[in-house]
Amino acid sequence: MQSLQALMVLSLCGLTCGYSHRERSHELMTRYPLIDGHNDLALKLRIHHNNRLSHVDLYNATKVATDISRLKAGHVQAQIFAAYVLCTAQQMDAVRLALEQIDVVRRMCTEYQDFALVTSTHDLRDSEMHHKIACLISIEGGHAIDSSLPVLRMFYQLGVRSMSLTHTCNTPWAESSSKVYDVFQRKNNSLTDFGKVCLNFTSVNHSISLFH
Repeated sequence: MQSLQALMVLSLCGLTCGYSHRERSHELMTRYPLIDGHNDLALKLRIHHNNRLSHVDLYNATKVATDISRLKAGHVQAQIFAAYVLCTAQQMDAVRLALEQIDVVRRMCTEYQDFALVTSTHDLRDSEMHHKIACLISIEGGHAIDSSLPVLRMFYQLGVRSMSLTHTCNTPWAESSSKVYDVFQRKNNSLTDFGKVCLNFTSVNHSISLFH
């Protein structure tokens, strides 16, 4: 009975105080800004605009799930842009495609003052202080490095701070949880010695998503 009375009091308070769940949510997000852990905007820009930023207004973008206006309305303070490369590009032009995705993210941060490319916790705090949306870059799928540690190191120099070891395909050095592509199949050896080196590098220098 006491619980029912308490519920009635809370319900009446909600009606009389005019304090909606939406308003409460906005208050919480203002105090504790959101971090979006996976943003596919770079991929959508490739699909719809061939990475031509002059063809799109990122304050009011169509055909995509996000733009600056919506990020601000949702109190997003930081986001991780995925530099995604199709598994079919493995051992072909995966490195070039990844570079083009990194390039479009970096250009977005240069051309739109509301964005700030961040590569450290200091940068993250600085972007919040200056009311900018922090942008981090993540490689989606280890096949994008073409089994090359120099490529991985250069991606780091370009601002990449996260990499998933695999996407929906195995690499020569790591096994995916997906069976979509029947390539580089191994038994009881999901991570090779080279893969362990990549894992060590990314765990020291990047945040890491182990497998897709």
